[in-house]
Amino acid sequence: MKLSINKLQKFEQPLNVVIKMPDGIIDKATSFFGEAQIENERITFEISALEYFYPNFVPKISTDLKLDIELSNIDFTKKYFNVLKIDEDLSTNEVFAIESILLSYLTGHQSEILLENQLMFKNDHKENELYRSDTDYKDAVIKVKVGRNSAKQDNQLLKDLVAKNNTLRLDGNLLLSKTALAEILRDVDLKRIEYIEEPFPNISDWNDFLNENPELNQLKLALDENLLNYLDKLDELSNVAAFIIKPTRDFSISGYLSLLKDNRYKDIKLIISSSFEQREALTMLKSIGSLTDEYHGLGTEKFLTKSF
Repeated sequence: MKLSINKLQKFEQPLNVVIKMPDGIIDKATSFFGEAQIENERITFEISALEYFYPNFVPKISTDLKLDIELSNIDFTKKYFNVLKIDEDLSTNEVFAIESILLSYLTGHQSEILLENQLMFKNDHKENELYRSDTDYKDAVIKVKVGRNSAKQDNQLLKDLVAKNNTLRLDGNLLLSKTALAEILRDVDLKRIEYIEEPFPNISDWNDFLNENPELNQLKLALDENLLNYLDKLDELSNVAAFIIKPTRDFSISGYLSLLKDNRYKDIKLIISSSFEQREALTMLKSIGSLTDEYHGLGTEKFLTKSF
């Protein structure tokens, strides 16, 4: 059985908002779409290449790529599921694309292999909401970005959302000071705050923040930008409750499945987060997200100007 890549074409589209980041902005989505073939099956795939993560990206995947697939030693926790040998050192977004091709084919033609490996994809998945000021939320799981407005405004917003029994996931995008975060959380019911994604430019400030604000020492941390740096030294950070996993940036599919099986992280929430992927990659993220009952962060498609 062989895998071949036949076409590859770049596609860009502007976002309907501009996302402020610590060292730049995100204002467009970029992907390369291609067509692969396994046996007689043609499979459309996507290499997500968000400029913020992959500046000036040029795919290394060759359009005349032809590879043998060996299913006898399949292992979904290893790169390319242990069924391909690729000499080229591909970036994570390209590994994700190839693993998506393989998983799409197996889902349609070798589903018994998935069942043997306890990969039971559901038709739906859970997503947290992305906070919008024009929406009235109640009893929802909501991601709320803080630090864009004044601390007083953010504080009142959190109190209003908590009052309606919402569960909040905060994201400071590395933009906050310790003083600002303390003001934002003043008198907010922390039982309704599931976690905050890395709030400070320097992650070493996290433990200091908890020590300096004992009334907030139950606040939970979700690792995102520094996740790879702390996978093997979680004991250096207090209250780590979640990993924010961007499979097209850091782990691909096999890396995410490996984390799911790793007993070291059995008490950690593994939250898949989208990065403005478009049609094919986002569909795959939703599929692997259906493997757990977590609420995943897959709502960035709402920021795309063109719907698929």
